[in-house]
Amino acid sequence: MLSLRREMEELRQRINVSLLRFLEEKKKTADDSYNETLYSLLIDFATRGGKRLRPILLVETYRASGGKDLDAVINVSLSMELVENYLLIHDDIIDRDDMRRGGASFHKMVERLIEEGGGEFPPGGDFSHFGLSCALIGGDVFSSMALLPILKSPFPEQMKVRALEEFALACEQCFRGELLDVVLERREDVDEDEFIRMIDLKTGDYTTCLPLVLGGIFGGLEDVEVLRDYGKLIGRAFQIKDDILGTFGDNKKTGKPTSSDIRQGKKTLLTIYVLKNGTSQEKKFLRGKLGGEVSEDDMERIRHIMDCGAVEYSLKRIEYYTDLARETLLSSPLKYKNFLLQFTDYLKKRKF
Repeated sequence: MLSLRREMEELRQRINVSLLRFLEEKKKTADDSYNETLYSLLIDFATRGGKRLRPILLVETYRASGGKDLDAVINVSLSMELVENYLLIHDDIIDRDDMRRGGASFHKMVERLIEEGGGEFPPGGDFSHFGLSCALIGGDVFSSMALLPILKSPFPEQMKVRALEEFALACEQCFRGELLDVVLERREDVDEDEFIRMIDLKTGDYTTCLPLVLGGIFGGLEDVEVLRDYGKLIGRAFQIKDDILGTFGDNKKTGKPTSSDIRQGKKTLLTIYVLKNGTSQEKKFLRGKLGGEVSEDDMERIRHIMDCGAVEYSLKRIEYYTDLARETLLSSPLKYKNFLLQFTDYLKKRKF
């Protein structure tokens, strides 16, 4: 596991260098001070932390498929990170989150800039609305950039067309999952099947399936369906673990308050379990806190409630999905499977 983490960290550093270089080149095209300020904020947001799991999965699947041009595929992998930042900026607006990766969310970055004097932006006016407006624009800028690393890559045109089709479909599925997520926040009667469908769309398709499939395509695989199946399974494990860390993790490592999911009314597997299996008093308390303000005392009580069955059940589901994922991976056409097998185990043990 130590060698896996070392390999991931070395690759993350290479991706960071390529990402910064790409964004700095784009910033040079800004033809006025306002857009230059926006690009500076985008660079700050994109290069502030981040695990780079999506581009790492793409690169490692390319390697596992027999691909040899590491520099070329690292540049292609930037597409994953660019679309991720686009989705994060918009997601923080939808979820009304003020923090991301241990700092301000993008709309709050702009809002604070205006409050502190505006930089190149004119001061005064509605700080909040201006911040949201710039965040929507900034997210759209990332979105417009996201296909360029694929389009400009040296890979064969047929591969690039296949990759772009997969990219477009995964983004569409993600948007459908985002809608389900915000709808489920407003409902009390959410079951596990609905939760799994939502995370398959919102998380699985672009977080795990897409980078695996793209890595396989650029690595020369004709049939990538086994990779898609594997991606769906580890996507489920990833999101369930993410939700546990979101409530029980270290906010200095996760970069977000542990009360965030409860305050937003998120229907995680933890909350679904309590609302189905908890005592009437526990259900009433949790329902009363979902979607509202919560104190640290409230969170301590919620964690205690969830620790009496919900966490154990969620961990068992992670084990179930990762076991299936290992079996699926072993039947895949990949030449080299060691990294992804280790990565499957890493998903169960990660702390952030």
